Amino acid sequence: PPPPAHPPATPPPNICVVYARQGSKRFRDAGCTDLQNADLRGAHLRQLNLDGVNLRGALLDFATLEYASLRNANCERAQMSWTKLAGADLSGAVLSRASLVRADLEGTDLSD
Repeated sequence: PPPPAHPPATPPPNICVVYARQGSKRFRDAGCTDLQNADLRGAHLRQLNLDGVNLRGALLDFATLEYASLRNANCERAQMSWTKLAGADLSGAVLSRASLVRADLEGTDLSD
């Protein structure tokens, strides 16, 4: 009989998601620019530089993004309910169809 089939190996986690979840400065050093549909619910991303990052459809509910920089980030359709965005810079960010229910936006820059 043929040898037993081995289950497929689990793909390595997206290193950019890992770095983002850790709030690691290595996030930018790794050239991370695409977190589309990433699951970052409850992640601590305080003061992380996410300028120009694609966060389209990302799950950011209950995440901490206080004082983070998301200038010109694509946050279209991102789920950001109950997210802490106090003091964050979202200037130029695309927020169309994003959910910001109960998000803390105190001191957040939402300018174009």
